[in-house]
Amino acid sequence: MRTSYRFYILVLSSFFCLNTSVCSQTIQGTIDYHVFPRSEQQALTELYITIQSESLQFKSFTEGVKASVLITTVITNEEGKMFHAEKIQLQSPVQNDSQQRVPVLYEQKQVMLPYGKYQLDIRMKDEFAVDSGISAQVKLNVNVPDTGVYFSDVELITSYSQMSESGPRVKNNYLLEHRVSNFFPKEISNLKFYTELYHTEKVLGSGEPFVLFYKFVNADNGYTLYKEQSFTKHKSAEVVPILADMIIERVPAGNYYLVIELRDKLNQPKARTRKYFQRSNYKEVNEEAKKRQEMEMPESIAGTFVENMPDTLLNRMLKAIRPTSTEQEINMAKALVKESTADQKRSYLLFFWRKRNPEQPEQAYKDYVQRLKTAEAKYATRTFRAYETDRGRVFLQYGIPNRIENEITDFARTASRNSNPIPLEIWSYYNIPQEITHIAQTNRVFVFLEDNRGNNAWRLVHSDAIGELNNPNWRENLPRTYMNVDELPGSTDRINPR
Repeated sequence: MRTSYRFYILVLSSFFCLNTSVCSQTIQGTIDYHVFPRSEQQALTELYITIQSESLQFKSFTEGVKASVLITTVITNEEGKMFHAEKIQLQSPVQNDSQQRVPVLYEQKQVMLPYGKYQLDIRMKDEFAVDSGISAQVKLNVNVPDTGVYFSDVELITSYSQMSESGPRVKNNYLLEHRVSNFFPKEISNLKFYTELYHTEKVLGSGEPFVLFYKFVNADNGYTLYKEQSFTKHKSAEVVPILADMIIERVPAGNYYLVIELRDKLNQPKARTRKYFQRSNYKEVNEEAKKRQEMEMPESIAGTFVENMPDTLLNRMLKAIRPTSTEQEINMAKALVKESTADQKRSYLLFFWRKRNPEQPEQAYKDYVQRLKTAEAKYATRTFRAYETDRGRVFLQYGIPNRIENEITDFARTASRNSNPIPLEIWSYYNIPQEITHIAQTNRVFVFLEDNRGNNAWRLVHSDAIGELNNPNWRENLPRTYMNVDELPGSTDRINPR
């Protein structure tokens, strides 16, 4: 993920500065760029420069006050060859002192560059500050496009309109007002963006239909906001410009990706891209969305992997996912097993696996089924399925342990246990990811004992993992595998030897 470059550079005054109010100033702003391929040899590279006006000196004139910045840009490739050079004077509108000043000064430039790696050298000089100016360097990656269907960069915009004339803010006959920030405060209820799609005609065929799906995915936990999903229909062409406007009024505060996916007429995914943004919103919206996210079911299972899942498998799967479920999910699954329709069960299973892998829920389901088969072969008993046993549950929840010791290889055992040790297994996990227990853990162990020989039923007696049964003194409490003759039933009536 490429982020914009931010500069906060202290401009030092010259030695003989007389007016201390302009002796030093911190220029603040951002430099960003997007790439839009235009041929097999070169791409349109757009530069976006913003400067916070409050970080500049305003000078008084007869008609009012204004700020002014001199900007010099030079673009060179890795060999030092110059491809672009320009000087720009960026000025604020003239304003009365009593007026609220324009928050940012903004400049947008379009440069055609061959595919390759470049460096943008930029120099800025506040015309009304006594200093020598500042400079910064930005790496520009104008990557060679893919041979298949692919997207350009995704540009956030504030507005757009059709335009027949060319200009620095015009692309494919659309005049776009670039959005200088990827932060959306609660007052903004729409997210507008522009991107371009290439090679659809080459890959899909001339005039072939396809669909673009849009969704918001939480960047922190991977959850998809299903209610905010949308789609548009298109026809293949050499270049397909995409303008979209998505409502974010009910999107809770957080970090998100706008995900765009192309699917052909057979509903097969062909290309996807994403754009990072941040959202702030009202507390009640956040709480409502969280509750909805936890309990909300998909509106349709048509075309998904659960659509044709056999009725006989549904209850078994609702029980089998218990090891990887939250308490709320466990209660939900129990209720569905007790009383619900087959489609309601299918809908919940789709919801469950979408939470684990929003992009590929079917793959997450298949991976778990494969792990479930392994667990059944190793840890099921004559009475219980693997997910109902302690070892099976731990295996399904935490995965394959990094090391397994038994009563023979357990070097921490005491000498008194050497002659007749009770069967045990110590599973060691070097790393437990945050996705499993919400807190990353390292070097955790699980200790199992075989209390009842012959039926493969092992009991968890200790673990130092969060939320598990913890008994640090489990070695001292081990049951003995033999008893002294005096402890046998009826031993007080034993016959004295002759």
